[in-house]
Amino acid sequence: MIIDRTHFRWGLATAVATVGVTWLYLANNDPEALEKVHLGVTLPAWFGPVPPLRESVGATPLGLIYGTVALIIFIFAALLGWRRNRSSWPLGRIQVWLKAHIWLTLFTIPLVLFHCGFTGGGTMTQFLLWLYAFVMVSGIWGLTLQHLVPRLMRNSLPEETIFEQIPYIRSQLVTRGEAIRQELMEELPDEATSTEDHHHA
Repeated sequence: MIIDRTHFRWGLATAVATVGVTWLYLANNDPEALEKVHLGVTLPAWFGPVPPLRESVGATPLGLIYGTVALIIFIFAALLGWRRNRSSWPLGRIQVWLKAHIWLTLFTIPLVLFHCGFTGGGTMTQFLLWLYAFVMVSGIWGLTLQHLVPRLMRNSLPEETIFEQIPYIRSQLVTRGEAIRQELMEELPDEATSTEDHHHA
């Protein structure tokens, strides 16, 4: 999918949500940083001690919320292939699903980072983080290629065409060739025309 002006609202919403979760993370884990810029806030008691007493941010109420939201987004992203195979079902336009797939998965980056507290943890956690990083980088790279490859092909391979269009292009070339032949036949002298007709006979 090409990211164009129709993605503006999705991008804006993702940016605003990222600022929001960042602000909550700082308010819960580093309130002094927000107080220095006069953005401090008192969080509800169910958030627990501020800053948390636990060494693992993921085990705090806010960390669990971030992890749960990221998991829900992962499940939604995995359902994209299932949705494509059911285009006739009233489940929303596929274009909306694609946009949500792109921007919501990008939103998981701050969610995952805040959930793990920017630390790798144990071996299994590190493995999952590297796997997540690989999936995200490959997805961003694929999205980048979707923007670059068509432009490169238009500039470097202007005469190339896709396989399905070959019969149509061939018919156009035949029509053009017949038109050129007809123009040449009309310009030839009568004798040349007669000679050519004799050869064709």
